[in-house]
Amino acid sequence: GTLAYLAIWGFFARGTAKTLLSAALAARVSAGVCLVLSHPKHLSNKGLIVLFLMGLICALLTSFLQGFPPMMLVSITDALAALIVSIVGAIYGLIYLIRGVRATIRLVTAVV
Repeated sequence: GTLAYLAIWGFFARGTAKTLLSAALAARVSAGVCLVLSHPKHLSNKGLIVLFLMGLICALLTSFLQGFPPMMLVSITDALAALIVSIVGAIYGLIYLIRGVRATIRLVTAVV
């Protein structure tokens, strides 16, 4: 049970994950700054802002879940973070799918 788990999954490359998450977070923040600097009107697009902030929140949550627990539990909390981010991504995908289908139907009915 527990000893087998610790022998197989008890070690996690926390340093590598921390480096990659830091680089990804820095890239997201710089992309957000560049987006605002390119045209400040992007700030009026609520969907873009919410999507950008949710990406930042998910990255920060993943960093927290990998940095907070003891070393032997990091692989579990990493899987939990992946599950949470996947659910958030699926919800956003579903929302954009519904909005895209509605817009397509509205466009087709306006042409006909």
